[in-house]
Amino acid sequence: MTKAKSADISTAAWLLQSILHAESVEEGASLRDVIAFADYINHAIFSFDEFSEALGAIREAGLITQEGNSLKTAAAFQAWYRENFKPGARPAYAHERQMLTEYLSPLLRKNHPVKACISKEAFRSAVDEYLPKGN
Repeated sequence: MTKAKSADISTAAWLLQSILHAESVEEGASLRDVIAFADYINHAIFSFDEFSEALGAIREAGLITQEGNSLKTAAAFQAWYRENFKPGARPAYAHERQMLTEYLSPLLRKNHPVKACISKEAFRSAVDEYLPKGN
């Protein structure tokens, strides 16, 4: 089994971080909110392929659950996060992403890339909803 490339792990860490901070306890995170948070911390929007492959990988690793277009971090990941970050403290996002990348490195494998079950149309619609018209 080969390890995922570091760029793939970095994208997965970026996405997992975005889901974590965009989710609500009851409802998870909408695609629009995940995209908005990702842009906020990285000043970039995922391509559909980046998003789909990263989402498939973290879902396959059991780190998130997906109900339709709603995404939520799994209890095991939340427990790891609470052990490694002070509750209620404002995180330093770059440091947090580095720790997430290290956490994901042994978990994600690249033998059989798994694409997420979110359509390109749903993703594009969420991006369009987030971005102001004319961008």
